[in-house]
Amino acid sequence: MNSILNISEIVLALFTKIMYNNNRCGRAAMPYCRPDYIPGSKSLLQIKGDKVKKRLAENDQFRHEGIFSLTVNLKLLLILFAVFLFAALPTWGGMNEWTSNGPNGGRVYSLAISPNFAIDGIIFAGTNGGGLYISTNGGTSWTQVGFPLTFVSSLAISPNYSADSTLFAESAGAVFKSTNGGASWTQVGSDLVIRHLAFSPNYATDGTIFAGAFWDGVYKSTNGGTSWTQVGLPDTNVCSLAISPNFATDNTIFVGTQSGVYKSTNGGTSWNQVNGLDIEFDLLAISLNYATDSTLFAGFSGVGGSGTWWIYKSINGGTSWTQVGFPYTVVPSLAISPNYSTDSTIFLGTYNGVYKSTNGGANWTIVDSGFPAAETIVQSLSISPSYSNDSTIFAGTDSTVLGGTEGGVFSYTFPVIQLPRTGQTTSYAVGDDGDIQAGVAWPSPRFTDNGDQTITDNLTGLMWTKDAGTPTVGSCTGGTKTWQGALDYVACLNSNNYLGHSDWRLPNINELHSLIDKGTIGLITPRFTNVPSAAHWSSTTDTDILVHCQLNY
Repeated sequence: MNSILNISEIVLALFTKIMYNNNRCGRAAMPYCRPDYIPGSKSLLQIKGDKVKKRLAENDQFRHEGIFSLTVNLKLLLILFAVFLFAALPTWGGMNEWTSNGPNGGRVYSLAISPNFAIDGIIFAGTNGGGLYISTNGGTSWTQVGFPLTFVSSLAISPNYSADSTLFAESAGAVFKSTNGGASWTQVGSDLVIRHLAFSPNYATDGTIFAGAFWDGVYKSTNGGTSWTQVGLPDTNVCSLAISPNFATDNTIFVGTQSGVYKSTNGGTSWNQVNGLDIEFDLLAISLNYATDSTLFAGFSGVGGSGTWWIYKSINGGTSWTQVGFPYTVVPSLAISPNYSTDSTIFLGTYNGVYKSTNGGANWTIVDSGFPAAETIVQSLSISPSYSNDSTIFAGTDSTVLGGTEGGVFSYTFPVIQLPRTGQTTSYAVGDDGDIQAGVAWPSPRFTDNGDQTITDNLTGLMWTKDAGTPTVGSCTGGTKTWQGALDYVACLNSNNYLGHSDWRLPNINELHSLIDKGTIGLITPRFTNVPSAAHWSSTTDTDILVHCQLNY
């Protein structure tokens, strides 16, 4: 699932090479024409590569029915790199497709992804006929968990799942709770007939979860599901729920009902209809940046209805709505990008596959590459919480699939290459880098000092040695190096298990450049220690270096 990052490294490295080959400098400027040289920076830095190697190891394709995931095989990367190198610019489309590796246990009506998916790879799939399944490796393999019933129509996973291992599931109207990642279950709220569940974003501290009941309004629990209280809209069929990401401060909840969308701004104590449409809205999705963009989507799936489908968009918290056009009639699922405020991306699961919009619903494109013809009914959608980095979505299907089994989960990773910002914040002219600041924003903090003489870059996920002075370690002699000497030095560090790791390597040119703050033309703070006045070596080579840009230390 991380293959898109590997593609980025290859493409960026090639672009860097092309850039330097097309902008060669003369001998008088040779300290600056070497691709491996960083003005204002110093000696040798090493980079810990276990995460990158892990990503390469995970590039094995998912190739079976069930949950589908798009990755790119490492062999393909090498082949495509060669094609790019010798045949100018190839078409990258078609490399990405829906793939699946299970589960094989029934139609997939519900999906729930761990908030810590980038690290734990956990996703749950609720089926009709096979019960509940869990994957702990991003969909590579699946295990059936001990859920008491075979039908799971709704799932909700704790926003603090990495700490509390809590999730709720609805089956035939009954609500079940697990606090050990699905290993065991307890029925809660035995007198409720529930259709939908949603956690408070602050569940770890407020213990709050909401439930939409079948013709019985909205229920709320403030003790983790032990007891429930009806908080409004009695005799109302609540089909969907969406809680503000800022619930702790704005107390805002939206519910979709058989008679329109209702909003509460006091935690459910009172409700007001906000879209004025007497339509059943069984789809709701709210922007994670709701506090600033006030955006949400509401829709009617058309399943079992009149054959007409609607989706509405509000950018002012439900005060007014605009109908968003879509050419198909049945849409069982709707999902919004966790980065909607910057990418304007939403997805629809339909009876004709998955559709994507990158302009807030104005236009749509079908995402059908690799989807089996029989697998076009998409009952559920879920987007990776790390979508800005891994570009991955999951789709639960509802039809006969490969091998004669029913349903499955497909996943897709979009071929997105995202570049980080340069670090320049001062603008000298309208339209310059400091004005636009294009690219992926730097996380705060950008770096984490691990306290063991290593630093982790929270933007790239790479670990670096804090000491940039090429120290003498055991039999590894420090000081300035030739390029081959730098490679030999790193090999020696690995043989000595330097700082508790044996997989250090020289960074490639793009990884090395990622440490540069273009606003200061130097290393990004926090500055590395023991930085002498010399150049950095990278592992990237250039055939022009010996002729034009040889550096001697």
